[in-house]
Amino acid sequence: MAYYNPFSEKYKSPFGAVCCNTSVHFSIDASELTEATLCTDTLGNFVMHKNKDCFETTITFLSAGLTYYWFYVTDLNGNKFDIKRGEDGIGIRAEKNEDAFQLTVYEETPSLPDWYEKGIVYQIFPDRFNVGGNVIKAKQNAVYREWGEQPKYLRNHYGGIDKWDFYGGNLKGVEEKLPYLKELGITAIYLNPIFESSSNHRYSTADFKKIDNVLGTLEDFKSLVKKADKYGIKLILDGVFNHVGADSLYFNRYGNYGDDGAYRNANSKYRNWFKFENYPDKYKCWWGVSDLPDLEKENEEVQKYLIDGNESVIKYWTSLGIGGWRLDVADELSDNFLSKLYKQVKAINKDAIVMGEVWEDASNKVAYNTLKKYFTHRELDCVMNYPFRDNLLAFFRHDIDAFKLKNTFLSLMENYPKKAFYGNFNLLGTHDTTRILTEAESILPEKPVSLLIQLVALQFVFPGVPCIYYGDEVGVTGGKDPDNRKPYPWGNENKQIFDIYKKYTSLRSALDCLKSGETEFIALNENVFGVRRFNKEQSYTLLINRASENILDIAPHGIKEVLK
Repeated sequence: MAYYNPFSEKYKSPFGAVCCNTSVHFSIDASELTEATLCTDTLGNFVMHKNKDCFETTITFLSAGLTYYWFYVTDLNGNKFDIKRGEDGIGIRAEKNEDAFQLTVYEETPSLPDWYEKGIVYQIFPDRFNVGGNVIKAKQNAVYREWGEQPKYLRNHYGGIDKWDFYGGNLKGVEEKLPYLKELGITAIYLNPIFESSSNHRYSTADFKKIDNVLGTLEDFKSLVKKADKYGIKLILDGVFNHVGADSLYFNRYGNYGDDGAYRNANSKYRNWFKFENYPDKYKCWWGVSDLPDLEKENEEVQKYLIDGNESVIKYWTSLGIGGWRLDVADELSDNFLSKLYKQVKAINKDAIVMGEVWEDASNKVAYNTLKKYFTHRELDCVMNYPFRDNLLAFFRHDIDAFKLKNTFLSLMENYPKKAFYGNFNLLGTHDTTRILTEAESILPEKPVSLLIQLVALQFVFPGVPCIYYGDEVGVTGGKDPDNRKPYPWGNENKQIFDIYKKYTSLRSALDCLKSGETEFIALNENVFGVRRFNKEQSYTLLINRASENILDIAPHGIKEVLK
């Protein structure tokens, strides 16, 4: 019987991704084999040598990148076959189209700063969090709603947005609520875009170097950075560098920025920042949305303006003391662009982070027929961990069992460099997803809060950095955009749900093993999944039973049942 388990150091040591110039020892059980060869897609084949009841070999991996490998073996009857990766990650006799095993080899990167790796992040959609002072009604062709009203898109007969709705949330409003965020245990705020734009979400940037006037002024921003720092809170800005708004300084389709701009002036300095198929009305844009023309990101002038020019966007805002950047649609940005941006951010502040929006396993992400190098070549510190949310919801919907959930998370842990895995931005909801309480209501309508407790407990015990989407901690509900972007319900918060979040933010803040400890995933049966976090001084185990909505904490100082 040939057996290989990449999750066990008995078979592959060291576990998981490795830095360049690391030697990796491979071993395969061979009680019923006469020969074994380790095959790779990058380095050729290696004859394995028998040592008692196993075949083994050691390979030194010199260059960064992904290596895919498998075993070619001969059994006692002379049959030859491949051993490849089964659905549970364990080696099986390959008779179909099983995948090879993945080994991630990466260039060494800086350690994540403590403020991020050991922190708790809070995501704010600026227009919907809090109004500081008066609402500034400065947008043309906009609808200003009362704070408690339901968000709604006002579309024209072509299906586009006719008018954007605004509530008046602003930077001063965020600053006023810093004491609340501190009480909740927050150490960083991820702000959705704050730069000038005609839209309420501001992913259609009009001017990268201006704060949107309805959010406040540059002085308001500097004040927020300074006050947040006093509370031990960093700001992460949303960098939308793949595209801009058609209504922008750079494109200026509607003439709101004078006579210049790529659309209105064929001789504009911005003309080559965009790709026109038939000037001026047919141009490359994000997912075919004409309001979001794509930037030509490999254009030298675009890169100077955004990244490495004397007064670049990255230099300007990073130098103001922010904690880092979240990069929108990172898969649309080239390796060259990302590596330049990463290097520039680190040159300004080595403790600033660069996070990418990636919805899948980021280690082997393929975009536009190109294998991305996010982790292997110093492009990103971490990514948004959508697989965390997606797989937990699949587990509670009974689409997968605890064994599948465990192996899925083990695979991520195996594929990511350790720093990237422990920097995963663990989310239960964002501005792009259904609210987590609404998901819980759809899965367990009789006891949605019981399910929410399980999800939140896992989020704060799981390796990585937990992020709370504003309002989730007080029971805000909502379906898809724009329903998931309701105003924060100040004065009408769900206290029961707030107490749940406060309990687990406090727990994580109190235990070092939850902030940076080692990890073991547990599957006791198809319904019971768990996570154990531990270091030399502490151990904490959380077990979740989806069949009974039970949680069992095995804490450093004993066992207690939290939910009956």
